[in-house]
Amino acid sequence: MKIYQIYVPELAAYAKFKVFEPDQIEDFINSYKKEHKEADIVSFKKKVLDTFVFNLKSDIIDSLRMMSRKSAESCTDALFNGCIMLNPGLDIDLWLSIAYTAEVDPFDDITGEDLASEFMKSIKKMSDRPKIDMDDFPFDAKHKPKPKIKPITKQKYLGLENHLKSNIIRTRSSNRSSCISP
Repeated sequence: MKIYQIYVPELAAYAKFKVFEPDQIEDFINSYKKEHKEADIVSFKKKVLDTFVFNLKSDIIDSLRMMSRKSAESCTDALFNGCIMLNPGLDIDLWLSIAYTAEVDPFDDITGEDLASEFMKSIKKMSDRPKIDMDDFPFDAKHKPKPKIKPITKQKYLGLENHLKSNIIRTRSSNRSSCISP
């Protein structure tokens, strides 16, 4: 068994997922089928989350309690999908659905056409808003003042080496005399 830690921003916590070996997943499914003669998705999700999310009771439950019911349900669905993606043997059909289609939640009744139409409506709403141009910003980006370069005279340029030698760059002999010998 391995544990993968993935940050979930909605929960503001790390979810620690257990990754089982295929034999362990098969044992889990067999024990679930023995306990529940009629399998329903809600009890299966609950059992999967209890078993495969390591820190569910210590960290995640507290974050879920602070959320609205709808947000908490979407977070538990995301956690369940994370369990399925890390342990494909739990539900290979759901794993394939998540991995190879744009539909993340196969239990949702929204079709692809509905998603596309909602997306197009949101794009049209965005185009109704006024466009932002550079005049809306408080600073004047168009007319930045250019830095002034102060010209240096030829006399100062020629005397620079002597100035540096006398004031800044010291020769080795003058450095040795200023050092304190033991």
